[in-house]
Amino acid sequence: MSGKVTNIWQKDERIGKVDNGWHELVAVAQWEAKTFTVSFNGEGGTANPTSLTVTYDSEYGTLPTATRTGYSFDGWYTSATGGTKIESTTVVNLTQNTTLHAHWKANKYTVTFEAGTAEISPKTIDETYDSNYVFPTLTERDGYNFLGWYTEDGTKVTVDDKVKITEATTLYAHWSYVVTTSVIGTHGQISGGANVLDGEEFEITLTPEEGYMIAEFEIDGVDKKSLLDGNSYTFDEVTEPHTVTVSYTKIPFALYVIGVDNAEINPTGILNLYYGDSASIFAKANPGYFIKAVKVNGKALDLELPLEDDTVKLENIQENATVTFEIEKEVYEIVEGEDQKYVDGKDLTFKFSGDLELFVKLLLNGEEVDAKLYTKESGSTIITLSNDMLSKLKPGTYTLTAVYENGNTAETTFTVEEIKNPATLDNICLYVGVAVISLIGLAGISLYLKKRFN
Repeated sequence: MSGKVTNIWQKDERIGKVDNGWHELVAVAQWEAKTFTVSFNGEGGTANPTSLTVTYDSEYGTLPTATRTGYSFDGWYTSATGGTKIESTTVVNLTQNTTLHAHWKANKYTVTFEAGTAEISPKTIDETYDSNYVFPTLTERDGYNFLGWYTEDGTKVTVDDKVKITEATTLYAHWSYVVTTSVIGTHGQISGGANVLDGEEFEITLTPEEGYMIAEFEIDGVDKKSLLDGNSYTFDEVTEPHTVTVSYTKIPFALYVIGVDNAEINPTGILNLYYGDSASIFAKANPGYFIKAVKVNGKALDLELPLEDDTVKLENIQENATVTFEIEKEVYEIVEGEDQKYVDGKDLTFKFSGDLELFVKLLLNGEEVDAKLYTKESGSTIITLSNDMLSKLKPGTYTLTAVYENGNTAETTFTVEEIKNPATLDNICLYVGVAVISLIGLAGISLYLKKRFN
């Protein structure tokens, strides 16, 4: 008999005589049920206990419990998949030791999706443990780049990830914000825009061309130039898209030209210029003066003086500058005729370096000389003193000064020598000889006349 074994035979006597005179004897078999070991395979879970002894033709009785993270236990089955479910009331019908397999149902956990102001549908999904995540539909927004769904601790969850949560949870949409940068016009650059993660710092660098500066700097149409740190701007925390624009202009400079006495300077005052500009300044000293130096910010320019076309040319101006001029009075001097000596009957001519057009008067020992007593002509200043004037001067040394309208003077000296008297000792012999000759001549004439008329 299957599942049972014979344990003993027992005589069963029946009283009575059969036809042939024998008594009938019946033997009755006594059976004992076999026991079998049933092992329990948790199939990813844990069974406790892991085995059980059961008796043939009896109920299984209390079966082990089984646990598995993320799953609910669905019972013990004769096969890992499919098979017959074995319960505690199931009658054992085994012929050998066997294994029962746990069947499981994956749990579902509610995931709430938080996307800020973005529209999503649905906002919650019951996710199945050990299955791939299912995500809601999210409406994209201009200026925003959706980066994915993240746990509270910042772990990204994708459709390829298996659900491993064991309780309701929340996933958060992470975004990057589009920061767009552009230059209005030319003459400079701006660092490229980027997709910046929510809350991250982002720096923008502005690079004007040489000679240019930042004219306008705007973020989302609002002037932010005052917030620049030199040529850069930093978003401490980007939380939305931004549009950044910059424009450049030439660097302005002020050229301050200071006028000066005794010269014509034009223009003077402040000249508004830009980086790299040039400027021309007319500079001409008044008669009797000359430009000694032209200085920019106190440093003399290396110029050839006098100025060509009376013009100072400043080129490629790259800073604020002050232009000044040093004007000095010309120093006039005697060029020819210095220290002459007057000889009776001869004019004296003197040449001074001053311009004749500026000549005002002539002084002799500080006294003005009548213009009738001398002549003047160009070639600087050429003065000729007449013999008539000189002959009336007493012997001695005289100072002759040419005076010009700008206050300049030039002077020299000349000497009138004393005319020697015939009675002087050194000429007496000459005069005696002349007298003797004269007397002899007269005596000869008288003798001749007497002889002729007698």
